[in-house]
Amino acid sequence: MGDKANVTANLSRIQPRLSCAERAVVLFAAFGLAAGFAIGRWGSVPAGLILLASGTILWRIALRRALTKYGDLDSFEIAPLATVIEQASDGMLITDERGTIRYVNPAFTEMTGYTLKEAVGRTPRILKSGKQPPEFYEKLWATLRSGQNWSGELTNRRKDGSLFEEDLNISPVRDRRGVTTGYVAIKRDITERKRQERELRESEEKYRLLVHAIPDLVWTVDSQANPRFLTANVEKLLGFSQQEMYQGGWFKCVHPEDLPGLNETFLEFQSQGGTFRHECRLQRSDGEWIWVQVRAMKMAGGSGLTVGLTTDITERKRAEEAQRASELRYRRLFENNMAGVFRSGWDGRIVDCNDSLARNFGFDSRRELLESGVTATDLYFSPAERDRFLQQLTQHRALTNYEGKFRDRGGKPRWFLLNAIIADDETAGGPLVEGTIIDITERKMAEQRGAEAKEAAEAASRAKSDFLANMSHEIRTPLNGVIGMIDLALDTTLTEEQREYLDISRSSAESLLSVINDILDFSKIEARKLDLERIPFNLREMVAAAMKPLSLRASGKNLELIFEVGREVPHMVTGDPGRLRQVLLNLAGNALKFTEQGEIALHVELLSQSPESVTLRFTVRDTGVGIPLDRQGAIFDAFSQADTSVTRRFGGTGLGLTISKQLISMMNGTIGVKSEPSKGSTFHFTARFGVAGAAPEQPVHASLESLQGLRVLAVDDNQTNRRLLKEILGSWGFEVTLACDGVEALNALKTAATDASPYGLVIADGKMPNMDGFTLVETMKHNAALRAIPVVMLTSAGKRGDAARCREIGVSAYLTKPAGEAEMLEAVLRILAEPDRAGKTALVTRHSIRETRRPLRILVVDDNLVNQKLAVRLLEKHGHSTKSAASGKEAIEQVERSPFDLILMDVQMPEMDGFETTRAIREMEQTTGAHVPIIAMTALAMKADRERCFAAGMDRYISKPISSHELLIAVEEIAVSACQTTQEAGSEVMSLR
Repeated sequence: MGDKANVTANLSRIQPRLSCAERAVVLFAAFGLAAGFAIGRWGSVPAGLILLASGTILWRIALRRALTKYGDLDSFEIAPLATVIEQASDGMLITDERGTIRYVNPAFTEMTGYTLKEAVGRTPRILKSGKQPPEFYEKLWATLRSGQNWSGELTNRRKDGSLFEEDLNISPVRDRRGVTTGYVAIKRDITERKRQERELRESEEKYRLLVHAIPDLVWTVDSQANPRFLTANVEKLLGFSQQEMYQGGWFKCVHPEDLPGLNETFLEFQSQGGTFRHECRLQRSDGEWIWVQVRAMKMAGGSGLTVGLTTDITERKRAEEAQRASELRYRRLFENNMAGVFRSGWDGRIVDCNDSLARNFGFDSRRELLESGVTATDLYFSPAERDRFLQQLTQHRALTNYEGKFRDRGGKPRWFLLNAIIADDETAGGPLVEGTIIDITERKMAEQRGAEAKEAAEAASRAKSDFLANMSHEIRTPLNGVIGMIDLALDTTLTEEQREYLDISRSSAESLLSVINDILDFSKIEARKLDLERIPFNLREMVAAAMKPLSLRASGKNLELIFEVGREVPHMVTGDPGRLRQVLLNLAGNALKFTEQGEIALHVELLSQSPESVTLRFTVRDTGVGIPLDRQGAIFDAFSQADTSVTRRFGGTGLGLTISKQLISMMNGTIGVKSEPSKGSTFHFTARFGVAGAAPEQPVHASLESLQGLRVLAVDDNQTNRRLLKEILGSWGFEVTLACDGVEALNALKTAATDASPYGLVIADGKMPNMDGFTLVETMKHNAALRAIPVVMLTSAGKRGDAARCREIGVSAYLTKPAGEAEMLEAVLRILAEPDRAGKTALVTRHSIRETRRPLRILVVDDNLVNQKLAVRLLEKHGHSTKSAASGKEAIEQVERSPFDLILMDVQMPEMDGFETTRAIREMEQTTGAHVPIIAMTALAMKADRERCFAAGMDRYISKPISSHELLIAVEEIAVSACQTTQEAGSEVMSLR
C-alpha cells in the first residue's frame, strides 16, 4: 500500500498542469503501474505483468505528451515523475537532444551497474559492447532523427564488463513546434529469456542432429501405419523422397510374400502393445529388393503414434545365405570327397567321417565304421604312433602333410598323409581333431624301392669314384715321371735333334695329361663330386704364374701374350686358385691354339665389392680365327667344338669349355663369348670371391720411396704392353716415357742426356721391328752418356744363350714375358741397389730371384722311385739339399735322425701311407715343440681326399702329376718364410743410400 500511496501523491503534484484527458491517462497509467507492482509482488504474477505492461504503455504516452506539451526537460518538472518511474521494473533513461543522459531510474542502475550520478552527463555509449556493427547504430539514429520510435534487441556491456541482452524502445521527445528536445529509452533485460531460447534451439538442434545422424531410418506412423515423420535418409534407403513416402505409405514397398506376415504382426502390436519387431523385404525405387529389420514402440501420452527404426540388413541376409550355401557345400564335400574326412575326440572316439575314410580302412560305408565301435587309436599302427601325432598336433595346433602309419581292418599296414587341426566344440564336450587323410601307401612303397635303388646307385657311384681315384693315381704317377724326366733332360746339353725329340715327347705327354685331366674333371662334375676350395691367395701372383707356362708357346708363334689386373682389384681374395688357374689356362690356351698372328690379352677388372665378397670380370681376347655365330651357343656343350671338320685341325676333347662353364657356375659367375670369323674372339666370365686380408709384405732390396720421380723409358712395339707398363711403373711413382721401337727409344735417350735430364732406367722388349731390345742396349753401351743406364730386358721366350748375351752386353735384368708385377718390382729394386765394389751388378733373372732364398733341407717321401728321383733332381737343381725315403716308416726314421725344413709326402704308399706317417710326425713334434711343413703329393683329386690331408696335419696340397712350376712355387713360399725368419734373427737387408 505504501508504494501505491507514493504513486498517488506524486501524481497529485502533476495534475494541476494537465488537461482533464491527460490527467485521466496519467492517473490510469499510474494506477496500472502501482497495481502491477503490488499484484506482481504479492499476488498473481501474470496479472501483475499485464497491468504493469498496460501502465507502462500509457505512462509512455502520457510522458511523451507532457514533454511535447510543456517543452524541454528543463521546463518540465521531472521530479514528481521520477517518483513514479523509480518503481518500474524496466530500466529508463532520459537524454537531451544531444544524447546526454539527464536521468536514469533504479532499474537502469540495477541492470547496468551505473548509478544516477555516474550516468548523468554521459551518453548511452557507456553501455556499448562492440557486438553491434556501426551500421546498426547508423540505422537506429536515422530512425530517431526521422521522428519515429525505434525498437529492437541488442547486446550491451555493464559497468563490471559483463554482457547482457536487452529489449530497447527509444522515443524522441518534441516540443510544441515539433523540434526534438530529447529522448526517452525504456530497457528490459532479456538475457535470461535469450539464454532459454538458445538452450531450446540447441536442444532442438541436438535432437535433430541425433535423429538425422542415426544410420537407420527414423519414423513415426499413426494407428493406420500412415507415415507422419521420416528422416531424410529414407531416400538413401529406398530411393523415394519423404513426400513420396508420405503420400504412398509403407505397404506399397513391401514384398507381396512378406505383406501378410507384416500386417498380422502390426495388428497384434497395435492391440497388445509392447515392442514391434519384424523382418521383411522392401522394393527400392530402382526395383531392387532389400531386406530390412523394423523395430518400434508406441509413444507415451495417448497420441496413438508409433515411433520406430528401420535397418538395412541386406548384407547380413546375404552372409547368412552364403553361410547356409557354404555349409551345404561343405556337407556335400564332406560326404563326396575322395579323401578321407574325419572328426574324432581327443580320446580317439570317431565322431563323424565320410565313406572314403571308411573304405580306406576296409569298411564298406561310413555307417558300418561308426557302428563297429572302432576308435582312432585302433586304426594307428601302434599306440606310440598316435601319441607322436597328438604331441605334434598339440604343439602346433595344426599339422600339414603329416605322414602316419596305420593299419586297415585286416591288420595290413597303410600309409596316409594327414592334414589336421584342433577344433574346440562345446557340444562335443571338449576339443576335437578334424582333418583329412590321403592314402600314400603306393608312394611310400615306391619311395622304399627308390631308396634301395638310390643306395645301390650310391654304392655304384662310390665304386666309380674309387675307380677314378685309382685310375688317376695309376695314370698320373707314370706321367709325372715321364714329364719330369723330360724337363730334366731338356735342361742338359743336347743336340738340336735330341731337343726336338724331347720337345715332341713332352708335348705329347702334356696332351695326354690334358685329356686325362679333362675326363677326370668331367667325370667328377657328372658325379657331383667336384668341390671348390676356399683359401686366401694373391690374385696378381696367381694370374702371373698361370700365364708364364704359355709364354713359350706364344713366342713360338710370334704372338704377344699380355695380362693386366686392374689397380682397383684387391691383391688378396679367398677362393680356389687352382680351379681359377684351370679356367684361365683353358681360355688362354684355346686363344693360343686358334690364333696365328697378333696377340692374346687377359684383363681382370672389379665389378662390385661388399664387406664380404668381391665380384671380378675376366676377359680373354685374341686375334684368331673367330667362331661362327651359329656355333657360339654350342661351344660350351660337352664333347662339342667350333671346328667339326674331318681334319680336326686344332684337336682337343671338347670338354675344356664345358668344365670351365661348370667351374665358373660354382664360383657364382657366368661365361659368354663375342666373336666374329677371321677377326678374333673375346671370352668373358665373372666370378665371386671372398674378401681376404692384406697381402703379406715381401722383403725388398731398395727403398721404393727413395725412387719417387725416377725417369723411366719403356720400349715395346705392342701398344697394349706399353699402356700396361706405363700404368705399373706410374703406380710406383716413376715418371714414365713410352717408345714404340728401338730407334725412337735411342733418340729419346740422347735428347734426355743432352738436356741434362737423363733416364734412370730403361725397360725394353727384346723382340721389336727395326731395332730390337738387344741392339738398342748394344748401341747404348757404345755411347758414353748412355752406358751407365740400367736396362731390364723383357722377352716372350727365354732362348738358350739369351742370358749369356745379356751379361755380355750389360743388361741388368732379364725377365720372361708376361712378367708379373711383383716379379718386375723386385727386379727393378735389385738392379737399382748399390752395386758391388767392382762396379757391376749380377744379372737379375726370375731364377736368381728365387736363388736368393735360403736353401732348404727337404725330405722327399715317395714309394715310386721315378717320382722320387724326379723331385730330388728338381729341388737340387734349384739349390736345395734333399733326402729321400721310400716308405712312411723310413721317413719317420729320417726325421728322428736329422731336422728338415720341409717334407714332400706321397699319400698312397704301402704298409704306412702318407696320412699315418704325417700323424706320427705330428705326435713326435708335440714333445719337441717344432713344426715341419708337410706338402701332400697325391693323384687323389676329390675334396674328401684334400680334407683328409689337412685333417692328418699336412700344410699344403699339390696334385700329381707334379708340375715343376707348382712344386717350386710351394717350396718357394716355405723358403720365403724361412728367409723372413732368418732376417728377424738379425741378417742385414740391402738398401739404397
